[in-house]
Formats: sequence, structure tokens, C-alpha cells
Amino acid sequence: MSDLQGVSPNTASLLYADECRLSRDAVALLLSTHLPDLRIESIAGIDDIAADGDAGLSRYQLVIFHTHAARVGDYKIAAQMARMSRCSPAVPLLLISDIEDPDVIVEAFRLGARGYITTAQSWAEAAEAIQFVASGGVAAPWKSLTALDRLAGSNPTRAADHQPAVRLTSRQLEVPKGLQQGKPNKVIAFELSMAESTVKVHIRQIMKKLHATNRTQVALIAREMLHA
Repeated sequence: MSDLQGVSPNTASLLYADECRLSRDAVALLLSTHLPDLRIESIAGIDDIAADGDAGLSRYQLVIFHTHAARVGDYKIAAQMARMSRCSPAVPLLLISDIEDPDVIVEAFRLGARGYITTAQSWAEAAEAIQFVASGGVAAPWKSLTALDRLAGSNPTRAADHQPAVRLTSRQLEVPKGLQQGKPNKVIAFELSMAESTVKVHIRQIMKKLHATNRTQVALIAREMLHA
């Protein structure tokens, strides 16, 4: 699983980076068992494949960083994320973290992450999110970014109230971008080449997923998560 040699160029690969050997081996084993369609390669850090050059990252379908208790703003984490964003922007990046702080999650997406999983989630939730991000979607604990869950984040007694991550397709993400920019449904529909009724359906689905009561709340979440 940690062998970086002899990889067929036609095999879809997932790169898992974790500087802690025990968790790296354990998670890599879980990934290889539950994601049989992907070849799992595990390393301590992005610098471990420096010999292949930055272009070597482009062969992966997904890159996962397990940051443990480190904040995404820490230099070591931020530097690796910046390198990924600069050299392989087309390859989605997903973080696994012990931290559920909404501000940290927002910062992760601003630095280029396309997925965020916390260690409080179940393996089933994590595996589903990984597959979703690898296929082009975005996954995060969206509910922790609402006002209610921001309050819950400051109250340790509610730590057990963790909710599964909410996932939006790449197509669905385009709609809140338009809302965030203040565009009416008709303009969004025109720009995305879809019927206005389809835009309304997407908005209703997104509101349900994000537990938003109106399109303004969707726009606010979009402004934070998409940083458009």
C-alpha cells in the first residue's frame, strides 16, 4: 500500500499522506479494503514523492492529508496544501482532521480543500465522502457552519451531537455561487444552460441538505465555503 513503484499509468490511484506510521498503515488498509477500484499509496508527506517532481501528483485521482490535531493554518500543513493547489489544481484534496472548529473547516476550503472529514465521523461516512470527492463532488460537515452549530461548537456537552457530512455535486455547487453573487434564478439558469425550473429544484435540494430556511442562508454558506 505504501509502495510508490510499479504503478500502472492506467490504474486510478489515491494518495494518502499521514506522518504517523500507525494510523497511516491502519487507514491505508481500510481504504484498500473498502475502495477496491482505487490503488492506495501511502506516504508520510508530499515531500516524499519529490523525486517524481510535482507533476507526479497529477496521476492521482484524489489526495488525502491526515492532519490529526494540527490546524490547517500551521505552516507544515499550509505549505503542502499550497503546493498541491499550485502544482496539481485539478487533483481534489481531502483533509482528515481531529478538529471540528467551523473556522478551521472554512480555512481548509479557502486553502483549496475539496473535502473535510473529522475523526468523529464513522468509517462508513468517511468512505462515502472520499468516494464522492474523488468523483468530483465536495464533502464537508456543512451543518457545523450554521449559526446553531457554531454555538454548539463552543459547548463541549454537545460534542456527541455530530451529524453526517452533507455532499453537493459539482453541478449543485454552481447554483449557490450564483446566489452568492445576487443573481436571480433566470440569470443562473441562462448561465448554466438549464431550465429555470431546474434551478429552483436545485435550490430546494440544497436548502434541504444545508438545513437552510431561505436562499439567503444558502448564499451566506456559499460565500464562506466557496470564497467566490
